[in-house]
Amino acid sequence: GYDGLVLTSKNAVFALENSNISWQHLPAYVIGEGTKEAVLEAGGKIEFMAKEAYGDVLAKEIAPLLAKKHVLLVRAKEVVSDVVGYLRKNNVKVDEYIGYETKCLPCEKMEIPPPRSVLIFTSPSSIRCFLGCAKWDTSWEVVCIGKKTAKSLPPFVTPHMPSYQSVDECVVLAQRINENLSINTL
Repeated sequence: GYDGLVLTSKNAVFALENSNISWQHLPAYVIGEGTKEAVLEAGGKIEFMAKEAYGDVLAKEIAPLLAKKHVLLVRAKEVVSDVVGYLRKNNVKVDEYIGYETKCLPCEKMEIPPPRSVLIFTSPSSIRCFLGCAKWDTSWEVVCIGKKTAKSLPPFVTPHMPSYQSVDECVVLAQRINENLSINTL
């Protein structure tokens, strides 16, 4: 059996919910507020939440807590941070369960935003999917959920970043930027 779960996205919780894995009794070590809320809503229990919502930060914070323990890490097919590698180097036995993956929509199904839109990106893969379909419009403003996502943007794009890493904070920031864009066009 496992001594705990390591969850780096609320999608990991949804993947567990759709699996045959009995997990609610296991203490969860989570990356951020959204994942924490998803765990609690699904009847799970939180043991630890990272100070910053980055995989490498989570790994560094939980490695001492999980040394010599056996955990299940539920993750995406493609990952940005090597949480598993870091934990293993720090004497944590980790099994991985690839529970979900980001699939790009076919380009014909994607609606390209009009000029002067504010775009929100929540993962490097969402940027990759978008750039596979859209020619960049320099009038777009961009909000990225975090530093790793921002690094996936073309080098000429300067993103806005929320003070706290959450989709809700990204939306609030995008609305504020959009209001400023509207004021500046009067």
